[in-house]
Amino acid sequence: MVNSEDRKTISIVKKRFEEFLKSPKDMFRQLLDDTVGRINIIVGERTFYLMTREKFDFFIKYELKKQQLTFKNQLDDCAKHKVESTVPVANKAHLTQAQKSLLQIKSRFELFKSLTDDDVIAIMDDIVVSQYQKGEKVFTVGTTEKDMYFIVRGEVSVFVGPGGDIKVATLKKAQFFGEMAYIMNEPRTATIKATSDIVLLLSFSVNTKVAKGVEGAYMKFYHNINKMLAQKLVMENRKK
Repeated sequence: MVNSEDRKTISIVKKRFEEFLKSPKDMFRQLLDDTVGRINIIVGERTFYLMTREKFDFFIKYELKKQQLTFKNQLDDCAKHKVESTVPVANKAHLTQAQKSLLQIKSRFELFKSLTDDDVIAIMDDIVVSQYQKGEKVFTVGTTEKDMYFIVRGEVSVFVGPGGDIKVATLKKAQFFGEMAYIMNEPRTATIKATSDIVLLLSFSVNTKVAKGVEGAYMKFYHNINKMLAQKLVMENRKK
């Protein structure tokens, strides 16, 4: 469970952009205060985050504890209430083409490590293959959907900034993106655009209803998420 002291240790300051412009130095000075972990600057409907590396470490650790508590509650609810058991995927011929494609590439994802084909089908939802034309947006900064994407064909570019117009990376075939919105339970921090003539993406989301009989699959999946968060924390610490 999340320690009550952790909840009190660091607060989040929220300011509209107009307020931030009046005294930006004061805002940055607050980040040096041990009681302030992050400043949220609200521009229209979008929010931008300022956070020191030390406070980033704290929030990663806090997020791990929070997710452990949330997931434990889901499993407890599953045990208390009668739910329909998930039928094992006995006949692969009955799967959609998108589901079959996901199973073919699941070994590429750290998220799916140690999960069987049946596990993946049981906990993944909305598995779809979509086509995008050059210039089309896959998702934009600030949106809250949590789908994850695998590039089957073509390239996409990653853009940041208020208008989503600062290009920071290009992703190619067989690369994976979009998972951090789900893992960190935060809105999108970038805009993704198709940058080749035709882009094919395999997308999927996580089924939030833990059905009876598949608790073990969710436990393995959640363990993988914890490991990815820990790796991200180590990488951030190495940059210091």
